[in-house]
Amino acid sequence: MLTAKRRLQFDRPVRQWVEEALEKPGLQLLPFTTNIAIEAALLPEPMHKDPADRMIVASALSERFTLITADKPMLFFARSIGLECIQG
Repeated sequence: MLTAKRRLQFDRPVRQWVEEALEKPGLQLLPFTTNIAIEAALLPEPMHKDPADRMIVASALSERFTLITADKPMLFFARSIGLECIQG
């Protein structure tokens, strides 16, 4: 969807990019768990309503990961709830 809107661009087909990324040492795909779904639903306001963004923030919270994003509203929100963030 983001690639179709040209908001996200890859130098190769998305499937190939993901497959090659997952071959890198130490990189793995995080499963979408029940806990992440619950965390996403319970995020405090003013987290915006985009379900994908809510799942990303909830995943970082649930797994105690650092959030890396260029999305400024998401960064502002994540920092406001104490999530470690890096602006990408």
